[in-house]
Amino acid sequence: MRAYRCLVALKGGHHNVNGTPVDFKNFSHQLRIFIGERDAQVFLERLRERFDNLPNFYFDYTVSNGKLSSVFWADEISKLNYKAFGDVLAFDATYSTNKYKMVFVPFAGVDHHFQCVTFGAGLISSESIESYVWLLNAFLKAHGTQPTLVLSDQDPSMLQVVPMVFTESRHRICMWHIMKKLPSKISADLLDNTDVLAYIHRLVWNVYIKPETFESRWHDLLETFGLQDHTWLNDMYNIKHLWVPAYFTELPMCCLMKTTSRCKSSNAAFKVNTTSANTLVQFMMFFENRVDSQRYRQHVSEYKTSSMVFKGNTDLAIEQHAFAIYTNVVFMQVQKEIDKGKFLCYITNQTESSNTTLLLDVTHLDKRNNITNVYQVALRCPPKRGFSLSSRYGVNAHAPSVIRNEILDLVTECVDVARTDEDSLSKLVAQLRDFKINVLSKQPLGTTQNETNECEMEEIVGQPINIPDEVANPDVVRNKGCGTHTRISRPGEKAKKKPPKRPKQLRLCKRCGLYVDDHDSRKCIKVAAMKAAKAAAEQQRQTATGASHSD
Repeated sequence: MRAYRCLVALKGGHHNVNGTPVDFKNFSHQLRIFIGERDAQVFLERLRERFDNLPNFYFDYTVSNGKLSSVFWADEISKLNYKAFGDVLAFDATYSTNKYKMVFVPFAGVDHHFQCVTFGAGLISSESIESYVWLLNAFLKAHGTQPTLVLSDQDPSMLQVVPMVFTESRHRICMWHIMKKLPSKISADLLDNTDVLAYIHRLVWNVYIKPETFESRWHDLLETFGLQDHTWLNDMYNIKHLWVPAYFTELPMCCLMKTTSRCKSSNAAFKVNTTSANTLVQFMMFFENRVDSQRYRQHVSEYKTSSMVFKGNTDLAIEQHAFAIYTNVVFMQVQKEIDKGKFLCYITNQTESSNTTLLLDVTHLDKRNNITNVYQVALRCPPKRGFSLSSRYGVNAHAPSVIRNEILDLVTECVDVARTDEDSLSKLVAQLRDFKINVLSKQPLGTTQNETNECEMEEIVGQPINIPDEVANPDVVRNKGCGTHTRISRPGEKAKKKPPKRPKQLRLCKRCGLYVDDHDSRKCIKVAAMKAAKAAAEQQRQTATGASHSD
């Protein structure tokens, strides 16, 4: 229905769309039937075809008892993005994306436009330690290097798996998952009568203090509010090195992500058009479209950065330098810092460590011109390719599809070159019209509707109908994120006492004149009595009338 409404809007009305809403629904139903029990096999064939025809495409999978149990994939652009922006890696499992209840795990990061970028994705049948170990090892095989920082939620499996696989990385758990539990862990009386919540937030989110400062202030906070024996706060303090920003300040890009909100936003985007009834092939189509959209936004941001004209707020050379090396979004933030600091920040040294990395020593002064900190900033060059149709995520590798993409690229380039030349554009339109007439005149006729639909479905799926079945569809599994029949209360809700139920209200019955809770004027006993009396009177009247006639 979304596709139908989109075509109605694009073509200017229902009468311009070839087909009715029922036709669109029937085609979707036929597509599911076409995929059928060959879902896992077609899904793997699509990945295998990309591996054979696209450069640097990687995928791996496992089979259990002849059925697909886990799979991971990443294309060339994902690898380039990871090479440029893979300092901080975040991943968070999401559910209800396919009818087999396989858990979807996308690996995400943040690019130089502060936008979410995908490094790869996987599907696993269970959230066991073995499944996650396999998935993270597949990620390492695809990219070859480990990230500096790995961010995940507070899942017990993750606490074991990440250090086991990413031996050279620091593991960090999401601060938001911990901080949202505060209202349920601290007594309501203390929360209502003190500002302990604000104190804790100001302390743990501080990215400018050192570990020893955090520890002294934490102990002062517990002593101030009498929380020295609080079990949960002490447990969180014992794992402070896994979530408090003060313990990550020595890592590059440590403040890029402190929560998995980026992952949740990315997961929500991937699930916009997916449902728990989707086949794996359909889910892959939606995933490819979303990644393609993500890369298009990156391309637009690149264009804005390259076409932006410098407008300085100060006469400092560092502002001009920042404009030259940063993207548009990052420069706007740096410019605010320059406006605030003015002459309190300056570059003391600049060295080039490699062809892709530039090291800058930035000294920071306080208001009294005393040196407070010296920071070393590493600037890395981002990937510059991957925006043509032939590099789109999930592009079809079949020869006709490759030729179609080349045609679209050529037409787009011609239109861009002749954008304001009316004569050239008119000639191009005339040539395309002539070509269209020639093609239509040679179009073979007599194709049946079923054959046409079958060809269209093969083109959409990307695989022929007669491929051999080597891998069966996965079993429908049930993981912890599959949902329950009853809604689970959030931690904040558990901390608050529910108000007592409102007593059942009495209402006035206009028939009997009483305040009751078991009937109204339509179901009153008096109504039933009146109806019975009327029926008896009517019967008596008819009896009397019959007797008078007989006399």
